[in-house]
Amino acid sequence: MNINEFKTAVNSVSFKIDEIIETTTPLVNNSPTEFIRNHVKVLGGLIKAYSNFFTQVNVTCRKDAESLWTEMLIKHQEVEPCVDQLLDCEVKFDKFLDGIDEKLKEVKMVSGNIYQQAIEGEVMSKDIMVNNIDGSEVNISLFIPSIGSLILIMLRHFS
Repeated sequence: MNINEFKTAVNSVSFKIDEIIETTTPLVNNSPTEFIRNHVKVLGGLIKAYSNFFTQVNVTCRKDAESLWTEMLIKHQEVEPCVDQLLDCEVKFDKFLDGIDEKLKEVKMVSGNIYQQAIEGEVMSKDIMVNNIDGSEVNISLFIPSIGSLILIMLRHFS
């Protein structure tokens, strides 16, 4: 792989992370609940950025991307600032998401809104109201198939 193409691909993900944080932070700070209801889909732009990155560097998963950039670091030390920036941006994004979680917990304490944290392996109540695509609230049980299970997958990183 061409070193400049690799650097461009890595930098594009770092740029997208910074852009998402910069554009959504004011929305989260203004109203975390409104951000979740109306703007959380903006975070999905990161999935597209990682998808483009994986395609550009010809890998299919995070582990392969890490192997590739390790190989590139060994052969071309000039890619180190790009990789370091991406890793720093990912840490910043994780902190950003943690901040959203904390703000939502604060909203619950103040207003009594329902905030239930999903924990891996834990069975959640079926009596949870969610916003439907038309803006109406519906019980999550409507989405549960007849077998009685609904698997929720939350992507923090597309990997």
